[in-house]
Amino acid sequence: MVYITSINFNYDDGFEHGFNGVSLNFQTTGQSYNISGKVVISKEDYMATTGIDELRQKVKGKIIADLS
Repeated sequence: MVYITSINFNYDDGFEHGFNGVSLNFQTTGQSYNISGKVVISKEDYMATTGIDELRQKVKGKIIADLS
């Protein structure tokens, strides 16, 4: 299971320009492993999500891509 522990908005161009990305901090639990860390998604990806389940899927996708 993936648990999102915090959502942080990235303001690389300063606060007056709005956020341009999102860091999703997470923890996972499995039968014999634990993974934790953060993944960064674009503003567009974040705005397109409709809920926490979609954010979890984005985290899973990033983890799988990194492990491949």
